[in-house]
Amino acid sequence: MPPKSSEAFIIDDQLAKQCSECGEIKILENFSILMTGFLARASKCKICAAKIKTENRTYENNKSAALKKLYKINLEDYNRMYEEQHGLCNICGDYREVLQVDHCHNTDIIRGLLCNRCNFMLGNAKDNIEILEAAIRYLKDVK
Repeated sequence: MPPKSSEAFIIDDQLAKQCSECGEIKILENFSILMTGFLARASKCKICAAKIKTENRTYENNKSAALKKLYKINLEDYNRMYEEQHGLCNICGDYREVLQVDHCHNTDIIRGLLCNRCNFMLGNAKDNIEILEAAIRYLKDVK
């Protein structure tokens, strides 16, 4: 039975452990240090961790999974909305290569795509029209 990846070994007078992915026993410098301390190391060696990240965590895969989980739409839906808006924010009209999905937090209905600034603005105002109107009055009065 192979040793567990949490077991420590000594190789050439250096601490070592087994990678949980490839099963090789490697010295500790081949494993990323975890926030908990010097001897706390990742379970996968740096080479395996990088390989997994490259294979499984592409931008498109992450974006597609996030869109499905958060907004119940797929990447094709997002791309269609982006094309319909010509890459322009629905509020300020600025072009962006990536736009954020804007949705009502009460109904989960998607309203459109916004740039980060405009999406944050609505979020900070809690999607409250009275707060946004008060902000407009304030800007007009303080010119």
